Amino acid sequence: MSAPYVYAPQVNYRNSPYLAPFYTQQNSPFIPELSLNNSPYASPYARAASLPPSPNLGNSPLPYIPSNVPFPSSPDGSLFAPNPWPRERRVSWNGAAPSTIQNTAWLQAPSSGYYHQRTRSDVGYNSYHPTSPYAPYMQLPPAQPPQFFLHPFLNAENPRSDFIFDVSAPEFLPMRYIGNNQTLPITADELNQVATHPPIYSLHIICDLIPNWPIDMNYNPTNGYSPIAPPIKLGDVLSAIWNSMQMRISQVHWASLTPQQQHMVSRAYTKRCQRMPSAEMIMLNQGVKQVDYLLGKIWFKGLLRAGDGFEVLKMVVA
Repeated sequence: MSAPYVYAPQVNYRNSPYLAPFYTQQNSPFIPELSLNNSPYASPYARAASLPPSPNLGNSPLPYIPSNVPFPSSPDGSLFAPNPWPRERRVSWNGAAPSTIQNTAWLQAPSSGYYHQRTRSDVGYNSYHPTSPYAPYMQLPPAQPPQFFLHPFLNAENPRSDFIFDVSAPEFLPMRYIGNNQTLPITADELNQVATHPPIYSLHIICDLIPNWPIDMNYNPTNGYSPIAPPIKLGDVLSAIWNSMQMRISQVHWASLTPQQQHMVSRAYTKRCQRMPSAEMIMLNQGVKQVDYLLGKIWFKGLLRAGDGFEVLKMVVA
């Protein structure tokens, strides 16, 4: 008796100018030879143990919350036009200026190094104030660099247990686990949330398993897009990663591998195709992809900062 059919709608994400380099595939797919050596395990079509259909999620203690993930998005809700700066109100007290970081449930404003100082308006006229030999002006410490925050779905330092993203899936389908072995696609509103705070406008993503294939995200405006670059959104990052992993390799890439590496990549390629029996032959005919170089580590676990700046991040997979 066949298993019941489960409908999983494809997540449609807008065509972003940040994703232009990831739409061009190789002219012809590369399929490794049927037999690499005399060992039956070296064949890319050898039947291997199938991977589990989903990661070990366990019983998530998080109940399903229909609202969006709290994250500071663009104030005016537009995709490209920046929000005009509002007129700032003059500070009417002697403490530190209020923080510009939005205070949300997951994004806490950094603690200020200054404390509120009482004015002398409540001091009597006859109070004695000793004179100081120092200058009456207090020297403030140097300004601290702004803190950098990643979207909760992108933060590898504290990965979300309810976020599921298979970079080897034939369709772009980031999911949210809602309990009882049920998942829902990430909504379009969540994909349109900004990816970082403060916002960034270019991104360089690297991965230790595929150092020769970095993911560069730069604004490439075409007809219909504003010349002003919008902040990179969550959907831009996830879609760029998925599209990059789906790129087919060439004969040159395959020839640069050692025989042992070719064997390991072939096994990952075979297992990936066997995970979908109904479309196994179609996926086999598409050839080896960059995701097969991850050697079975197909679950996206977030990004980590790879330097002092904000625009170089390292992808973590498991």
